[in-house]
Amino acid sequence: MTSNDNWRESPERAGIEATGIPPGDDREAAILRTLAPSAYTAILRGKNDSTGIALVEIYDRGISGNAILANISSRGVVETGDNAMIGGFIAGHQTATTNILVRGIGPSMKEPAPERTRGSDA
Repeated sequence: MTSNDNWRESPERAGIEATGIPPGDDREAAILRTLAPSAYTAILRGKNDSTGIALVEIYDRGISGNAILANISSRGVVETGDNAMIGGFIAGHQTATTNILVRGIGPSMKEPAPERTRGSDA
């Protein structure tokens, strides 16, 4: 369907900003689309086929009628080639379209801090 990085360079920039949830880093991806009912796949690859940790988020931005999207959010390792991060989602309700925002977040994520727990903690 489309690809994107550096979301501020996208022709959809104004619409992405109008959602109120644009990515926090200019190097991240965001795609704003109206989709017909169907199953879709979001594929997240590192810049220049690099690796890293990223988050794929999909938001239902529909304001009208019967459109339905079950939000997904996946965090995982983005590797190269066939090991890109892939997440699927289903949009729509019979014949109604739905407006969605897909974000690929990576540069603005902080490195995870290790958590310490005791074996007796529940």
